[in-house]
Amino acid sequence: MPIAANSISIIIPVLNEAENVKGLLAYLIEKQAGGYISEIIVVDGHSQDNTVALIQEFSINCQY
Repeated sequence: MPIAANSISIIIPVLNEAENVKGLLAYLIEKQAGGYISEIIVVDGHSQDNTVALIQEFSINCQY
């Protein structure tokens, strides 16, 4: 998909967000259909829960 001239990058800082991160990423990918999001960067602050594993799983299974 070509990147729109007015596209944005989204940076998401997370810390122990296993309950929320998968839903947020799914929502953002759904909104990507308009082509305004060029990239999504998730920055983890040493989470002690399953946050990193969920992000990795999501990135492997998601192609946008």
